[in-house]
Amino acid sequence: MSIENKNNVYLSGTITRKSEYKNMLFLSITTGTYVKNGQKHFTSPTVVFLGELALEAGKYEKGTRVDINAAIVTRRITDINGKSRYTQSIVATGICPSKSILNEVLGIESESKRPPANRVIICGSVYSITKSNETLVKLGIGATTVVNHSRRRATVMCSYFCDDADRVLSDIHIKDSVCAAGTIQTLRFNRDGQINQKDTIVLSELQKF
Repeated sequence: MSIENKNNVYLSGTITRKSEYKNMLFLSITTGTYVKNGQKHFTSPTVVFLGELALEAGKYEKGTRVDINAAIVTRRITDINGKSRYTQSIVATGICPSKSILNEVLGIESESKRPPANRVIICGSVYSITKSNETLVKLGIGATTVVNHSRRRATVMCSYFCDDADRVLSDIHIKDSVCAAGTIQTLRFNRDGQINQKDTIVLSELQKF
């Protein structure tokens, strides 16, 4: 079975934060909540807008409901100790006001908005795969996409919670072609007295093809 290489992120939610740096615009989009250690946390992925798309996205104010198409982009940086490490970002490929389902499908005007959405689809080849514990597999999937008129290849790092990590590792190996579906979860942590945020891709489905 032949499946096209994919690196797609779709978010629908409310703009809760907005900031700029040089020629980039950053929007945080609240798409829902999740429970960790008995505490409810908001999922608010941060999306990067470049070039003309940054100017377009800058027209939207906090509190606005928007739909965003994006891709995961990775890059290598050198830290203060001279060591190389990889970071990954959600880079937008499109943005528009959120519409109701009736408006989108039938053209009927409605003040209602579609429910928030948070979806990631990655299809490509396995670059790395390891077992973190008995029910958690960490893997990198190589996929390409077009961002800001440029074709880019990314190794998308994902977490996959499963019933049996050993079974997954016996079935899926490096260079295998896989399709994966999941969501972006926002993890917050305290570093040197400051609250930091990290967006993590958590898979709900993983299939070799």
